[in-house]
Amino acid sequence: MTQEWTGRHTLVALIGTFAVVLGVNFYFIYQAEATYPGEDVQQPYLQGIHYNQIIAEREAQAALGWHATIGAGRDAKGDAVITVTIADKAGAPVAHEAISGLLRHPMNEQLDRPIAFVARGDGTYVGRVSGVGAGRWDVEVERSTAKEAPFTADRLVWLR
Repeated sequence: MTQEWTGRHTLVALIGTFAVVLGVNFYFIYQAEATYPGEDVQQPYLQGIHYNQIIAEREAQAALGWHATIGAGRDAKGDAVITVTIADKAGAPVAHEAISGLLRHPMNEQLDRPIAFVARGDGTYVGRVSGVGAGRWDVEVERSTAKEAPFTADRLVWLR
């Protein structure tokens, strides 16, 4: 009792295949929209308005000639240890500056953690953050002194 394959069978198979593919695609689209808002920063419109000010601040920072080296690791307790070394144009350490930082998760801002840095005195600053999972993180550092040109630095780090 073999049944002959007809055009109707082909049509049903074709429509069924496309229905499954479209169903899976719509499910993935729904999940993507429901779990990630799509914004990397808060209030992107206002950030866009202040874009010229940001450019001027970055030009002032470039004229300053400072650069930062940022590293990350873990201590014996499992806390994340963020190390920042700031040097001037000549490579001499920049000391006695108050800096603050933020450890940003690239996909979930609810996992972001502030970093409180302690100066070692040789241009190196160390901050410890507990409760940070393994993976890719963004470190943002900014000088808190408002007397001179602003200084910011950011780096991508991997925590194991």
